[in-house]
Amino acid sequence: IITAVAAFFRLYDLGMAALRADTILLWGLAERHVPPGLLFTQWFEVSGAAGQMPMPAFIMQFFLSLIGWQLTPFTLRLTFAVFGILTVPVAFFAGRRLGGPVFGLVFAALLAVNSFHIATSREAYFYSTMVFGNFLLFWASVILVEKLWKGEALKWQDLALLALGLFFCGYSQITGMISCGTAGLLAFGLTL
Repeated sequence: IITAVAAFFRLYDLGMAALRADTILLWGLAERHVPPGLLFTQWFEVSGAAGQMPMPAFIMQFFLSLIGWQLTPFTLRLTFAVFGILTVPVAFFAGRRLGGPVFGLVFAALLAVNSFHIATSREAYFYSTMVFGNFLLFWASVILVEKLWKGEALKWQDLALLALGLFFCGYSQITGMISCGTAGLLAFGLTL
């Protein structure tokens, strides 16, 4: 139910708002049908040196080419709204790991109705995937601290979650590097 509420707030009238100046970059890439692979290999050439990371644009282009729908403000924003929706269950799992199932539900519910998260999830820009990565990184950090504190070995799934969080967080928007650095300092501190 919480994820359904999150989906409603992120999808309702998704294509109605005007595009902001920042989202024009992604509209232009989608309109030109830039192949997703070029977004990684020739990002600065195809983006006009946007000063952003290419991964969200890559995911958007891949998603648009996969669904094959006509480019509209709705379809442009849909990828980012989906990441906003997916962040809510990630918040639940991170919260449950940190403080139990009730805490996880409250944590996810608060994120589902958080106006800032709703707004960033409804924009075709680089923040939705970064916030998704931040929550993955938070979840992985809780696991890392708990297991290292107890002297337990990390499983490959723990490391995969950490890597996924670092990737989405650090390769979505440059400010995500702050979270990646913080997680690195945490891991380093726990090994001392």
